Amino acid sequence: MHVASPVVPALERFVVARVAAGAAHAVVLRVPGLDADPHADPHADPHADPHADPHADPHADPHADPHADPHADAHDGRAPADPRAGLPDVLDASERAQLSRLRPARDRARYLTAHTALRLVLAAALDADPRALRFGRQAHPLRRGPRGRPVLVDGADGTAAAPGRVSDRAPAGCGPVVEFSLSHGGGLVAVAVAGRGFPVGVDVEPVVGADALVVVPRLHPAERRLVEHAPESDRPAAFTRLWTRKEAHAKAVGTGLDGRLDADDLTGAPPGWTVVDRAVPGHIVALAVRSGSASSASDG
Repeated sequence: MHVASPVVPALERFVVARVAAGAAHAVVLRVPGLDADPHADPHADPHADPHADPHADPHADPHADPHADPHADAHDGRAPADPRAGLPDVLDASERAQLSRLRPARDRARYLTAHTALRLVLAAALDADPRALRFGRQAHPLRRGPRGRPVLVDGADGTAAAPGRVSDRAPAGCGPVVEFSLSHGGGLVAVAVAGRGFPVGVDVEPVVGADALVVVPRLHPAERRLVEHAPESDRPAAFTRLWTRKEAHAKAVGTGLDGRLDADDLTGAPPGWTVVDRAVPGHIVALAVRSGSASSASDG
C-alpha cells in the first residue's frame, strides 16, 4: 500500500515542515498556543497573562462563579479540546481521559495536538473517519510486555475498526493497515506514515543545551567522533541530530532506546534502513523507515 504525503486541511495552518524518506512521509506541526522556543519555561501556562497578579491562583477562571465548587470538573469529562487550539474534537474516550490527567498546560497542548494530528493524518491516508480509528501495539518478537510499535488495528474486512480503547496489543488476526509514528518535543509535533510493511519512526526534539553532552561518551564511537570533532558551538545541534536519528530508528524497530546507546551507528543508516534528518527552528526532526528494494530519501 502506498501512502501519499499527508495533506490535511484542518492542520495546514500549523505545518512548519514536511520530510520524506523512502516509503515514508512526515509532517511537522507547531503546537497551537505554545511558543516553539525550546528554552521557554516548560511549566509555564502558554496562555497566561504576563500582567496578571503573580499571587493569584494560576488555574482560576476569571469568569467563574465565585461561589461555585472549586473542585468541580468544568469539562464534565466530555470536552478534551482547549477551544483556543482550533482543532477538531476527534479523540476517543481513553485519550480524553489521558488528556484530563495532564496538569501542565503545555503538556495538555502537546498531547491534544499530537493525538488529534495523528488521527487526522491517518484518516486522510485511509479515507476513514478519524473518530473510528482504533490502536494497539505490535509486540517485538524478542521482548515481553506492552512495549512495541503502535499499530492501527483494522477489521476483518480491512476497513477501519469501530471506536475502541487503546489496548496493550493488537487483537489476534488484526494487523496494521498503515505504519505510523508520533513524536512531540518543545513546541512541535511530528506525525509519520508509511505503507504496510515499511516500519517507520519519527522523532522531534528541541536542540539541547551544552549540559546534555555528558551523554556523548555513551554513544557509538563514530557518533562520539562526529560530535567531538564539531566546533564547540555546534556540538549541541550535532548531538541533537544524532539523538533524533537514534530515537527515530529505535521507534521504527519497536524497541525504543533501552540504554544501549552504542549499539548502532546512526551517523549514517543501518543496513536495510533509510534515515534522514532536518533542522526546523530550534529543533531537529528525524525520520527512519525500512528500505524497500529501490529506496530513496529526500526532504523538503
